[in-house]
Amino acid sequence: MSIFALQSLVGGFLDEDLEHFNKNFDDWCIQFESYDDAMDIVPTLENNKTIDIVEITPLSYPKYFFTALKKTKKKKKKK
Repeated sequence: MSIFALQSLVGGFLDEDLEHFNKNFDDWCIQFESYDDAMDIVPTLENNKTIDIVEITPLSYPKYFFTALKKTKKKKKKK
C-alpha cells in the first residue's frame, strides 16, 4: 500500500492546485498511484528541478494512513 506525491526540495507537498506546497501531507495534496504517473506531471510544472517524487507508505507517513495516530487535544482537568 503506497502512493506517490510531489515534494519540494525545501519541504512541503504539492497541493492539488499544482501551485502551492503544504507542510503536511493530506488529502488536499496531489496523489499518484504510480511513480510513472507522477513522472508524467513533473516536466509540466514550473521549477520542476526543485520537485522530487516521494513514496508515501504507512511506514514513512503513518499519520496519513492511521488517523488514530493524529494528535488530539487533551482536555484540562478542572480542580
